[in-house]
Amino acid sequence: MEEFETKLIKIGNSFEITIPTELLKQVGLSQGDDVQVEVNDGKIYVEKKNV
Repeated sequence: MEEFETKLIKIGNSFEITIPTELLKQVGLSQGDDVQVEVNDGKIYVEKKNV
């Protein structure tokens, strides 16, 4: 499993993280893709939304 560190950035009333392009390519994600976010056992999971 590949790991990296990043910071949460506040944007208005929300927060964002940046994900390196190389990691997005590895999982088949690109700008504009819809994603599903799940919280399970104290961890946040992000995956491409099945259309």
